[in-house]
Amino acid sequence: MLSELINSVVLNSAVWLWAATAILVLLLARGNQRRTIIGIVFLAAFWISGTSPFARFVLQPLESMYAQPTLAGLQNDGVKRVVVLTGGGYTASGDLASAQLPHASTFRFLAWEEICQRLAPDCELIFSGSAGQSNEAIKTATIMQDLATTLTPTLHVMSEAKSNSTFEHPQNVKAFVQDAPFVLVTSAYHMPRAMLVFQRAGLSAIPYPVDYYTYDGIEWSDLLPTPHNWEAINLALHEYIGILVYSVEP
Repeated sequence: MLSELINSVVLNSAVWLWAATAILVLLLARGNQRRTIIGIVFLAAFWISGTSPFARFVLQPLESMYAQPTLAGLQNDGVKRVVVLTGGGYTASGDLASAQLPHASTFRFLAWEEICQRLAPDCELIFSGSAGQSNEAIKTATIMQDLATTLTPTLHVMSEAKSNSTFEHPQNVKAFVQDAPFVLVTSAYHMPRAMLVFQRAGLSAIPYPVDYYTYDGIEWSDLLPTPHNWEAINLALHEYIGILVYSVEP
């Protein structure tokens, strides 16, 4: 119990940030009733915004929009292609290709291996995307292809690293999949935006969300603000804005 308390409170940078902000707000209020009330409301909102229930409230609608299909169902439908969208990338450091994959890319990379290995012996794997418009020189899809080939030499692996945004994936993936159905792998929070552009492009994408941030159940520590929850909210806002923008684009 003591170690859990230390990890959840004492070593929690979000709690210390909130405490420092509370001290600053009280100093600025200086006994002024109106300022004090505004400060208390602000501090309450600041605290709540970093809790797991609030992060779950914001992010879960995205993550629950698509459920994972069963592998048996995919096998019965004869699906043999898996398309994995990249989730960023780092500049090479050392000899390990895996060191170039951040959180999202790593989880998506891990997911393909189990899906493809269990889906069909002649499964075709396609990685799509670079590290994004700000780091388009980092060809994350190529890195993932090289790593996949190293781990499973017999696997049929392809890649395209031209896509710098979600909007560009379908046009660059179409050459690999044509009109055939394929499993689309990306983070659960990102799947609604990805499916929006793939469906608009007329491709037969079957969503297989991975890399979940939200979960059911609640513990006392979930009522404390954490940087992880603010990160989740930031991801959700990015996706909501992206969906809005893609919805109005021709």
